[in-house]
Amino acid sequence: HVKIVTPELYDKEGYPVEGGLMDTRLGVIDPGLRCRTCNGKLKECPGHFGYIELGRPALHISYIKAIYVFLQTTCKECSRILLDDENIQKYQSKIDKLKEEGKEDLIPKLSKLVRAGAKNVKKCPHCKAKLNVVKFEKPSTFMDDTKRVNPIEILERFEKITDPDCMLLGVNP
Repeated sequence: HVKIVTPELYDKEGYPVEGGLMDTRLGVIDPGLRCRTCNGKLKECPGHFGYIELGRPALHISYIKAIYVFLQTTCKECSRILLDDENIQKYQSKIDKLKEEGKEDLIPKLSKLVRAGAKNVKKCPHCKAKLNVVKFEKPSTFMDDTKRVNPIEILERFEKITDPDCMLLGVNP
């Protein structure tokens, strides 16, 4: 309901700042105020969602494992899957066959095989770039050799991944 644009809580008179973390459109905690979204009092209003637009990309902790898999199985230069064209065709034909037979539930198992084949490749079969092993350091840091991979670089790399490569990795583009 509410875009949070300021870290301020209250103004000089002690009332919640509009667009702040205590905006009355989010719900109220003061007994004398009413929620501006549902007009409920303190015990009547369930509370409402607010959101913050981030200035830079950030990693969502729930997707760390998936991000790690993508970093391990795609090229850091061209963002292609680390399989040669022959293997790509082989796996793509298997996926197409499973779809024709109505066995889409088996595609994730095939995608695990694709990911296993694309891990630990030393040289990209498409652009011939030399690749380092990507390591994960908790809670959300990825290291490419000794260089930290930041969220902006991850976003740029992921935006270049092709739809067919996403399908091979088990993700609906």
